[in-house]
Amino acid sequence: MKKIVFYTLILFLYSCDKGFYEERYITNRCNDSVNVKFVFINSPSKEFNVAAYNDYLLNSTDVIYGKHPKQFINKNIFENIIVTKGGVISKVDYVNHERWIFEEYEKEKFRSYLIINPDDFE
Repeated sequence: MKKIVFYTLILFLYSCDKGFYEERYITNRCNDSVNVKFVFINSPSKEFNVAAYNDYLLNSTDVIYGKHPKQFINKNIFENIIVTKGGVISKVDYVNHERWIFEEYEKEKFRSYLIINPDDFE
């Protein structure tokens, strides 16, 4: 009986979705710093500055049995992402997952980038 339970448990663990590691970056390609405010649906907002021509590590996380990184960037997590430069608010919809660049740099290790360009403020 112990062998049956053991093998059933092993089979169950191997049949589940595996976890992954992800880093999320904000990339500022502007010649001035930008202010970025993430308005979350179920959490306090997070606001920070990204220096000109720099990356900002928003967060890094191990996700076990979670959603694929592309599923993270959606309206279910963010209410809004507000980006300002020199007092001008960008009208770009940064919540749209198509604005993010995703790469798998190792097996089950991902990086996602939100790119902020100068023409986002025109």
